Amino acid sequence: MRRDTSRVGSAEHIEVVRRFHEGWSTENWDLVLECIDPEMEFDWSESQAPFRGIYRAHDGMRKYWEDVREGKITRGKLFQSTEEALEAARDAT
Repeated sequence: MRRDTSRVGSAEHIEVVRRFHEGWSTENWDLVLECIDPEMEFDWSESQAPFRGIYRAHDGMRKYWEDVREGKITRGKLFQSTEEALEAARDAT
């Protein structure tokens, strides 16, 4: 008898995505890293961002988050300084 495992796989994938989103939105990086393959590669080598490059493994994701937390990205827009990002945030409120 064949067993249909597509729903099980889908449910497991949905749970991983849910946990990833929960971790990302609450800045629970340990939870996010649980959802990411330890050998992952985040390739921004052709990005226009000041932190372009290739982020590898969990340490690479931690470095990416440091760059984001320093204010180089806000609301999907690239800023050259924290001050510029804060000014844009003040203008948006």
